[in-house]
Amino acid sequence: MGLAGWRPTPEQGAWTVLAVATAVFVTLAAASSANYASVVVAHTISYMVPRFAISYDQTAPSGALTLNSSINASFSLRVENPSSRTLRFFFVAYSAWIEDWPARDGYNATRRTTDKAFVNGSQTAYFFQVVAESRNIPQDPVPAHGNATVSLSFRLTRATDPSRFDVVRNITDEGVSRNGSADAVPWNHWVRLDLLIEGVPEPSNLEAGYLRDLRRIELQWGLNLGF
Repeated sequence: MGLAGWRPTPEQGAWTVLAVATAVFVTLAAASSANYASVVVAHTISYMVPRFAISYDQTAPSGALTLNSSINASFSLRVENPSSRTLRFFFVAYSAWIEDWPARDGYNATRRTTDKAFVNGSQTAYFFQVVAESRNIPQDPVPAHGNATVSLSFRLTRATDPSRFDVVRNITDEGVSRNGSADAVPWNHWVRLDLLIEGVPEPSNLEAGYLRDLRRIELQWGLNLGF
């Protein structure tokens, strides 16, 4: 019997349409599942490698800060992206505190009320906040299976913030007096970096917080003394 005159019955046609629809659904579901999985992987395995630097310009021969000195805080964040998704830089928040030796030792005990106290066993350290900045940054890409770096710097002078500068000068004078260098005084750094996963649409509903969380990767490093 030849096939030239064969026509499917209505029942056979319906089953054919159902089979095709099922195949399409399974394919789309598999693609959607793979897409979601790649987003989860990007959240799980992406990480950053930070580098921080503090420097003092135009200091006295002794190393002490002068009225014309500047305090420079800078950092670079190298993001490693082993996932198959391209990421994009989006937002950064950065805080830096200097350990307040005069407050700890009682020479300037009044600052203890505004410093951040850090208790370690029987000892308490006090930290004065020098930098507290947050900003959106250019959405440069972090390629899939690659890396990229973002760098920022902040400068404090007596002209820009005299009260804050004077506190740092007082603290670093203690470092020069004890150890011969302002660099002897420890700093604490905290940074948060937000990345966007390319290809994940921005939710139209502002209440859909979980969708925003899905699109955005939040990386943090360091101890946030601000909380």
